[in-house]
Amino acid sequence: MLDAVAPNDSHFVYICQLDACGEHRAAGQVAPVEGCERCDSWKDEAVWIKTNPSLPVTPTLAYLREQVREAVGMPGKESLVRRLNFCEWLESHSRWLDMDSWRACEGGVPEAELAGLPCYAGLDLGQSDDFSAVVRVWPLEDGRMAVRCQFWVPQSALAAFPNRPYDVWRRGGHLVVTEGNVTDFDQVEAEIIELCRASGVLELAYDKRFASQMALHLEGAGLTVIDTPQGFALNEALGRLSDLVKAGKLLHGGHPVLGWMASQAVVRHGTRGEIRLDKEKSGDKVDGIAALTMALSRVIVQNPGSVYEHRGVLIL
Repeated sequence: MLDAVAPNDSHFVYICQLDACGEHRAAGQVAPVEGCERCDSWKDEAVWIKTNPSLPVTPTLAYLREQVREAVGMPGKESLVRRLNFCEWLESHSRWLDMDSWRACEGGVPEAELAGLPCYAGLDLGQSDDFSAVVRVWPLEDGRMAVRCQFWVPQSALAAFPNRPYDVWRRGGHLVVTEGNVTDFDQVEAEIIELCRASGVLELAYDKRFASQMALHLEGAGLTVIDTPQGFALNEALGRLSDLVKAGKLLHGGHPVLGWMASQAVVRHGTRGEIRLDKEKSGDKVDGIAALTMALSRVIVQNPGSVYEHRGVLIL
């Protein structure tokens, strides 16, 4: 709501937090920086009132002192205390994409300019009562990437998740709601075929763990489908997506559902520095970002280029 990706005037949000020092605030850091003696510290009793405005009524000083004492002597509890008692959004669960940079990519490309250009797509098929997403991308000659996306949920999802603006998105033409308690996969399949044929999609990436049966049907309809496992296998595509957003070259047209999912995305780091989408730690649904990344992976395969073209060159 603060990022205006999911407006909801029925909610009032008031967040208390510890402060970064003046130097770090000037550098754009809102939360305290671990190790900085000038930033607020969760161990400093003098600043506890900032995140506990009802102190000492609730919680009591005795309770909070005990929580901090245990956290200092028990590293496994530190994360829990810092999140629940001091409202710290720890780095391990922090947002992956910068939403200011994302909003700077709200430009679009007219359909007429996309006609005849190579197009690739990614499919993230949800569970029967969840989001399904297909995202198409067109690499442009100037290095920008045009994006079109479509999302589906079943009618039952509107009642199951009243805090999500599903109905607003549906009325705006950004979300297709299928009838019934589960997603109508026949409808989803027919619409995917129509979208891919209209765009001349060269390859459609999918994950066979979730969409093997639909992939067979899509292949039977004449589409070229490519099994594309998620996880660390999409490391390069995730890096490309991040670079496109930072450079203002991802032309997503301000799609509200995709923007909401971008604001939820969290990544997990592997032992060699590679990254993967972490759906378990993400704030909410990220199916559209997964589908977008899968589509980008097919672009990379066809046009690998050089990593230095989009990440720069370090000269020693």
